[in-house]
Amino acid sequence: MKLKLEKLASWIDTSIETEDIQSLNSALANIESFDRKTLTDLENATLDFYTANVFSCLRQASNDRKDFAWANPNVDNEIYFLRSALNYLRNSSTREIGTDLKLRITTNLANVLNHVGRFTEAIEYWDQAISDIPEFSMAIGNRGMALF
Repeated sequence: MKLKLEKLASWIDTSIETEDIQSLNSALANIESFDRKTLTDLENATLDFYTANVFSCLRQASNDRKDFAWANPNVDNEIYFLRSALNYLRNSSTREIGTDLKLRITTNLANVLNHVGRFTEAIEYWDQAISDIPEFSMAIGNRGMALF
């Protein structure tokens, strides 16, 4: 399963870098084909994180940069899947998981919340990531930029 997830991550990363919308939509279809009931919480969280990243790229590629738009399905989906990913990892610390996945999910959730104007909630999530690993520079930098 780990190899399959790594290949999926590479596919999504390449599609994001090239802004290949068709490939991103194909990746979403591929993610939906997984039998989620057979996966561990970490694997499910990883798939939800990948899904959120696809929706983030779709949002950015659509040139729909209305920061405070009330209705934006890509933003809604991005937030939904980041929250779902965090839910799978709610009882596990970063050290127990053995990767920085929970920190990346938390930071990305803070970033998208900041994007839509939910600043207070965004700061809470950045602080959560920083409290877990105080030297997690992605959260520190994004929090600093938001406060600046």
